[in-house]
Amino acid sequence: MRIPIFPEHKILTIHDHDFLHSLLWEFQPVVSELTFTNLFMWRNHYKFKWTMLNDTLLILAADSSDPYYFQPVGKRPLKKDILTALYWLHDDCKVAYPYFDRTDRETADECSSVLKLKIEPLRNHFDYLYDTHSLISLKGRNYHAKRNHLNRFKSENQFTYLPLTCDLVDQCIGFSDKWCHLYQCKNNSTLEAEWKAIREALCNFEYLQFKGGVIFTNNNIEAFALGELLNKSTAVIHIEKANTAIHGIYAAINQLFCEHNWEFTSFVNREQDLGEDGLRTAKNSYHPQKMVEKFRITLTV
Repeated sequence: MRIPIFPEHKILTIHDHDFLHSLLWEFQPVVSELTFTNLFMWRNHYKFKWTMLNDTLLILAADSSDPYYFQPVGKRPLKKDILTALYWLHDDCKVAYPYFDRTDRETADECSSVLKLKIEPLRNHFDYLYDTHSLISLKGRNYHAKRNHLNRFKSENQFTYLPLTCDLVDQCIGFSDKWCHLYQCKNNSTLEAEWKAIREALCNFEYLQFKGGVIFTNNNIEAFALGELLNKSTAVIHIEKANTAIHGIYAAINQLFCEHNWEFTSFVNREQDLGEDGLRTAKNSYHPQKMVEKFRITLTV
């Protein structure tokens, strides 16, 4: 594999997995975007390209007329490389106000003293971080309603939980297709983009090496979840889909996936709410331990 050197950029492909995964894992990210699986499954939506500037990985999103970067990955401090990339976007790509998007708090703090950089929080992209043990045990007053939903699901359904394996991938794709037909994904750009990302992940399941879990009822898959390690102490859940006609099934796939796959972690990152009220309410109902803040760093020349 040929490594692109800044300012040359390379389109992200499956063949970049080993190199990029090693860089991302060494960085030990806290923001949910920074796993190879996540970048790959969303690569067509964001039109991701990447390059190496010194020893820093830069991930370019070219999905709009003005390209921008995601959180840089490398040894800190990152401020010098951020400025180099921003001035290149401004001078060579003619982007009026170039920026890095969804950067973590530490990176934003590094850049806060630079007068020509504006730092803005991106609340709709803050990740929800939960205590793993709490999601598994559902103990205490805060989880009373979740326990009731889970117990009702278990009492009303004959079900089987299984780890996702290659022979179940096609059934998960079929369930995702039915879910999207029900919720008219083609009339909702966000849902349609997610549907395509799910298919990318599932079709490359064996190579990407993320973990998944499925719930069978009446010999059909009625829920599945996909996730992986984000860093040494944190799992990140990329996708969770279930048949809402079955009461409590979302509570079930949430609890069972954590119990069977992530009991050794301290935290579970369940990604952002994108400013959607229903999703925000659902994520808050599980009582996050904290929010993982993300920021936009803009050059204001």
